[in-house]
Amino acid sequence: MLMFFLGLAIFFGLHTLPFLPEKRAQIISTLGSEQLYRIAFVAGSLIGLMLAGLGKGRFPFFELWPTPTFLRYLSLPVIYAAAILVLAAYLPSNIPRYIRTPHPMLAGVIAWAAMHILTNADLGSLILFGSFLAFALWAIRQSDRREEKREPFPPLPLWRDAVVFGFAAIAFLILAGVHGAFFGRPIFI
Repeated sequence: MLMFFLGLAIFFGLHTLPFLPEKRAQIISTLGSEQLYRIAFVAGSLIGLMLAGLGKGRFPFFELWPTPTFLRYLSLPVIYAAAILVLAAYLPSNIPRYIRTPHPMLAGVIAWAAMHILTNADLGSLILFGSFLAFALWAIRQSDRREEKREPFPPLPLWRDAVVFGFAAIAFLILAGVHGAFFGRPIFI
């Protein structure tokens, strides 16, 4: 269990740095460049995720409620939508305008985490995905507090939206294909 909680602490500890500009600037100064900070941030985040994932695999199973079978099938379009939202944060598209959020990635994390909580009704999953859900909600609140009013951006060509939908479909199918091997629960049964 220590590995599980250590992984979560590393991952979320690193992800609070963007909300602590003085601390972030101090770390960048110590490392010598923004690029080294970004590399350390990504490496540390991956280490945190790996530790949390390995720790989750060893976490004692304690079922909290029975999961209806239909939720496994409902989760497929919800997780695909979450992939669209996450990619919309990084690829220019009209999707943030359609859903009326300046935080498409965090909205995607919320959808992904909430669906995983509903379909994995055990204590370890509740802690893992509940942490992501709570952090995403907190991050939206913190982002809204520190950011000025954004000007609406001009509409983009619809092919940009199609690119996001296509890449999300590819990412979803790849993750669905390896989900059983990596996480012990195949998606397509």
